Amino acid sequence: MNGQVWALIAAGAVASGILGFRQFAAELRTMRRQSRLIRRLGGTLQVRPMEDELELPFAQRILVPVRDRLVQTLGNRLLPAKAQEELARRLRMAGVDRSPVEFGLMRIVTAVGLMAAGFVLSALGILPPSDSILVPIAMGAVGFLIFGVRLNTAYKKRQEAIERNLPEAFDLLSVCVEAGLSFEAALRRSAVHLPDATGQEFQRAVADLQVGMTRLEALRALADRTRLEDLTRFAILMGQADRTGASISGVLHAQAERVKERRVFRAREQAAAVPVKILFPMVMFIFPALFVVILGPGMLSILHAGL
Repeated sequence: MNGQVWALIAAGAVASGILGFRQFAAELRTMRRQSRLIRRLGGTLQVRPMEDELELPFAQRILVPVRDRLVQTLGNRLLPAKAQEELARRLRMAGVDRSPVEFGLMRIVTAVGLMAAGFVLSALGILPPSDSILVPIAMGAVGFLIFGVRLNTAYKKRQEAIERNLPEAFDLLSVCVEAGLSFEAALRRSAVHLPDATGQEFQRAVADLQVGMTRLEALRALADRTRLEDLTRFAILMGQADRTGASISGVLHAQAERVKERRVFRAREQAAAVPVKILFPMVMFIFPALFVVILGPGMLSILHAGL
């Protein structure tokens, strides 16, 4: 009984530590945004830097810089530069407002905490001796992998949402260009009316154009962020239209029709795969129930007649 109580206490302590770390990281991130905004507005408000810095809370003046340096140092040692770039892209695509270093450290802290909880359970004698090492390692692996699973799930959902809204996006672009707007103005107008994920990615493409990127560079960046075949082909077609002087309206209309045809073809493929997917549930669950309902009364009658 005492072992179970200590196990519950250890599990509660680990869970409280993880939740506390996440809350502390969120508060520090909010403080860092406020500090960045204050520094940005410092020249406009004409506030003396020393007074402005001294008026900040202690945590924002001392803990935030120390925490940022510590996190950046550990992240650079644990994560290579290429891994950080790929993780940052997936985090942006998944809509997660965290840096790759913070995300990686959270995975490591969670894995180590769960592994420590497993060893505590093993030391208290709750786990059998044969599982004293395997279970803690499995708990740490689960704690490490669950963040990746959640990130991949959010990434795929957002990617599917963007792909689902592409026909509407290309139709809006085509209508705006045919109405006399330039491509940049049409992209800006379409980004306002598109749903969440698609509108955000198009707004980022508009921001890329505003900072000086060419049309082809902005579209290629959009395709690289989303990793969607339709947007990659769209960037290639727009580059060919710029080089050959072809009509942008025709390119947009053709791309919208192609995306719609791909959606219809994909729906037909999924419909054709339904009989194969439903075969196993029917054999394992539906057919036995039907046999019981249909043959059950007859079998009971035969048994009663034999008696």
